[in-house]
Amino acid sequence: MAAALSPPQYFLPSAGRPPVPWRVWVRMFHNYLSASDQAGLPENRKKAILIHLLGSEGQSLLFSLRGESAGNFSYREIIETFDKNFGDSKNHLSERMGFSRRFQEPSESVSDFYVALSSLATTCEFGDFFESSMRDQFVRGLADSRIRERLLQEDFGLDGCLQKARRMEDGLRVADSMNNSSLGKSRFASASTVVTVDDNCHHDQDGMTPRANGGPRETKEPSDSHQPMTESYLEGLFQYKNLGVDELGSLDLYRGVLGEFVACFFFLCSVLVANSSANGNLSNIAFTFGINIAILVQIFGGISGAHINSAVSVGMLVAGRCSLARCCFYVIAQVVGSILGVGFVWAVMPDRDNSGGLGVVSPAVGAGWGLLLECLFTGLLLLQVLVCTDPRRPPGPQTNIALSVGLTVLLAHFILVPLTGCGINPSRATGSAVVAGELEHLWMYWIGPLIASLAVPPLYELVLAGKK
Repeated sequence: MAAALSPPQYFLPSAGRPPVPWRVWVRMFHNYLSASDQAGLPENRKKAILIHLLGSEGQSLLFSLRGESAGNFSYREIIETFDKNFGDSKNHLSERMGFSRRFQEPSESVSDFYVALSSLATTCEFGDFFESSMRDQFVRGLADSRIRERLLQEDFGLDGCLQKARRMEDGLRVADSMNNSSLGKSRFASASTVVTVDDNCHHDQDGMTPRANGGPRETKEPSDSHQPMTESYLEGLFQYKNLGVDELGSLDLYRGVLGEFVACFFFLCSVLVANSSANGNLSNIAFTFGINIAILVQIFGGISGAHINSAVSVGMLVAGRCSLARCCFYVIAQVVGSILGVGFVWAVMPDRDNSGGLGVVSPAVGAGWGLLLECLFTGLLLLQVLVCTDPRRPPGPQTNIALSVGLTVLLAHFILVPLTGCGINPSRATGSAVVAGELEHLWMYWIGPLIASLAVPPLYELVLAGKK
């Protein structure tokens, strides 16, 4: 069997570029010697075989480089001579440039792309950095941005990236097939959405504010008209991809949850301490709330999306911009952060009364009117958020989302403080009511805003969004 084994092709049979890179060819040669039981031959025999397989042009090059007869240099010196001249950094640079330009083709599977990339990497001489270089280019070159973004959320190794990408490719293929067959009319499967990414930021699907990434402008082809939300809207809401099951293992989710907790904690602390010196002045109270929200949205926008309001989180869920899992975690974090924020102020300043001093809201009008007013102004706030963060908005002057939301909160407090105390934020109202032990009217500050959260996104889609 060994005698029938064919040797590798000539390395340099004629002038020009070798058919196979030297590093690959010399490995093939050593494998040939081992497989044909010739690795143990005397050195002069192996040298003769090597010189023969260099080819006519390779032999001429060898003698011109060494300037000696074949009998005066060893087998190892021949290898080193060709290592020096065909394995230099210039060739490596050329191979690495080709490697860095390799991206997944539209019809190429993840596995095929990985094999092709591995083949290119063998000639790049990455050494100890082979695995990290392969992983980085593999993730960078993936055609599906959903898979690429998921891999960037955690520090996977090369094998982990490959396995995760294969599973996601299979899952997305099935999901896309289901969308095309049974949910083709859903807004989540609609191709009419136009996504515009600013040169310096992109809208976070889970949040209110853009996250900086310095990426290029990216658009999807718009259709002739904006497809309004139909009865399949709520059906599409509970597709697998919007339940957020895959987010449960993502650090990004828990980073956002922590951001919401900290934001609500500081929000309640700052407004209660500031209002302690407001002496009931309406302007001071309104500006305190509005400025606080604007600052916190600016700070936490890139961390959690800066909802800072359970009604906003539920509204984003209904609008399809936040997964069910993320919404649930956010609401819990907001309520707990608000309660602890009020509790901290009460512990530091225990002499303040348990009602106004802790920001407890109660209606000065009837419960029915209070419920309606809370619903209307929460709806106004949520509408502002939906408009500012709508990814289908045509390119234009960049909106300062933090300022827009802060001004909306300021306006709501100017109008509602004398009437309902201005809740428009169930988690904020819960924090004050729980610590003060005044739960009588708390239901109104949950039901009113939640009605707005359920009603405003469909209203925005059906009536106000219009043609994009």
